[in-house]
Amino acid sequence: FIRDVQTGDVSHILGRRVIVNESMPDIAASAKPIAFGDFKYYHLRMVQGIRMTVFKEKYADKLEVGFMGHVRADGNLIDAGTHPVKYLEMGAGA
Repeated sequence: FIRDVQTGDVSHILGRRVIVNESMPDIAASAKPIAFGDFKYYHLRMVQGIRMTVFKEKYADKLEVGFMGHVRADGNLIDAGTHPVKYLEMGAGA
């Protein structure tokens, strides 16, 4: 997505800022590649803290240390019947 060419600001649709999320599904049959609305109703839950693993021996010959982190998280839109977020759902023949 490109910025506004006149102001250099992030572009907007219907007054809402556009955010590109590379994790959204590709355009395919029955996929929902675009979401629009009020995301303040989206809640994220972290099940545990972040677990870190340190790899000292693996990179010792290069005098380096490696790190790997794991986190368990989930999220969901709390709708409450107000439908704050709408999705573009592709047709079956997309």
